[in-house]
Amino acid sequence: MNQGNPPPNWYPDPRGEAELRYWDGSQWTEHTHSTPQAGGGETVAAQVPQSAPPPSTAPPPQTAPPAAASAAGPQGAYGAGPAGPVGSPAGTGGSGGGLGKKLPLIIGGVLAAVLLVVLAVVLLGGGEEKSDEDRVNEAAEEVLTTTEPSACTDLATEEFIQKLTGLSGSEGIDACKENDEAFAEGAEIENTDLTGDKATVEAKAEGGQVDGETIELQMVKDDGDWKVDDLVRKDIVEGSKAETEVSNTVVNFGSSEGSTACEYLSYKALTTQGGKEACETKNKSAPSLNYTVTDVSISGVTAKVTVTEPQSDKTIEITLAHEAGNWKIERLVQQ
Repeated sequence: MNQGNPPPNWYPDPRGEAELRYWDGSQWTEHTHSTPQAGGGETVAAQVPQSAPPPSTAPPPQTAPPAAASAAGPQGAYGAGPAGPVGSPAGTGGSGGGLGKKLPLIIGGVLAAVLLVVLAVVLLGGGEEKSDEDRVNEAAEEVLTTTEPSACTDLATEEFIQKLTGLSGSEGIDACKENDEAFAEGAEIENTDLTGDKATVEAKAEGGQVDGETIELQMVKDDGDWKVDDLVRKDIVEGSKAETEVSNTVVNFGSSEGSTACEYLSYKALTTQGGKEACETKNKSAPSLNYTVTDVSISGVTAKVTVTEPQSDKTIEITLAHEAGNWKIERLVQQ
């Protein structure tokens, strides 16, 4: 018997082919022993003495030379030597089978799971939940820069589409989708004021039709998504450009011919005329008029302009509303 090896005896089969296999003191033999089953399916304990030798008729022990003994136990023909006698505490042998063999697989599975979690965190931006302010800012920037037709339903309220196109329902959505020009090429968020399900975002536009302007977007939360409800071009609502923009809108409205005048009307004004199509029908023969602006006053997103029409010598007071980034004619009252 090799010095340091467990004594000859029956031990748990390292191969897993039987319950017990005989260890001859230096290597595993071909002799095995399995516990018989009782009639009711219950296992009957094996009555094998710990020092019982293999049957006399058993084949000779294997002749494969054992590996050198180590502090963990001897290495036989089938792997590690026994951990200790049956029913006794573990000895000095190797792990043999059971958890010892499964441990590398368990560790590998855990590492793989950890790797998947790390990868998901990286791909999903750190795994942190975005704040409402982050979502508002992302939606506002996309409103200004996108040309995707889906933005007309994903990023805009029905009210905004009506103000933008002068049309309601599916007609307004279709008209919105046909417009493939973005307000701006880029946007720098400067300020965000968030209160409940409403928010106001100010952004500096870069490129596009509002290049260099400060844009104010009124946002609302709709079914969990932030959408634009109105868009205000601050530079033409307040400051030196505002009066000029309002005056130009009124003069261009007066000089327009036929149904083109309807393009200058607000959604509210179009509604009072029965809609955009009805407005175009009513005004298809309307002549152009030469308005002379005599007074302009602006208060927030509302403006009042007094004009004279030289041919008829009439004075008209015109009310305008700022909708979806443009001044629109809302009401005319003859003095």
